Amino acid sequence: MRIDDGGPSKPVSWGDRSGDIDSRKAPRPDPNSARVRRQMDEDGFGGMSRPSSKPLVDLSGGNRASDAETYQRLEQMRQRPEVVNAPSPNYSSRKGTKIDAIVLHHTGTNNGANDVSAHYCVDRDGTIYQLVPDDQAAWHAGESQLNGEKSPSVNRRSIGIEIVNNGSTPYTEAQYKALKKLVRRLVQKYEIPPGNLVSHAKVALPRGRKTDPGTNFDFARIRRAARRDD
Repeated sequence: MRIDDGGPSKPVSWGDRSGDIDSRKAPRPDPNSARVRRQMDEDGFGGMSRPSSKPLVDLSGGNRASDAETYQRLEQMRQRPEVVNAPSPNYSSRKGTKIDAIVLHHTGTNNGANDVSAHYCVDRDGTIYQLVPDDQAAWHAGESQLNGEKSPSVNRRSIGIEIVNNGSTPYTEAQYKALKKLVRRLVQKYEIPPGNLVSHAKVALPRGRKTDPGTNFDFARIRRAARRDD
């Protein structure tokens, strides 16, 4: 596993067949391609990737959008994070399990395993990569529980978000800003209960097996964003 936590940020490829993260092999598809635009629209993350084809205000003299409607649409577009598609082969079916949790990780404890993945990875420059579709189960939690429940598995019921960090260096302001938008959008989309926005450390078994995203991560800041207090 190769993580550059100090220099300029490079694209991240997560869980490909040659290793977890290799900044030389990250696919960066054209965000304007039909396939990527369709994927973003279906997942609700297309608002910042390209302009809407529907005018914000109808000036034709027909049905004019009210100021409130226009503001609401602009606010929705502003809140949607831009996402780069970087598919991982490591996922499985949720088998109908409802998404009701978000688990935050850092990349410093993955130890080069080839059979892991997450739904999203947030690079040091704030770039958000989608690695596994939301409707599939990523392999990010390992042996784990949520609120004392092992079934359904945490992988099946959660969205996993990896943040590029070695566990000791400060997280970047760009990462916090990207996470705020991403987490807020996911909480709204899947109606995640406040108590189910958790760290990997909280769900991993046995207790103490994982510590990420670590004491150097300002979790309270992301919780406030999820509640729209920030």
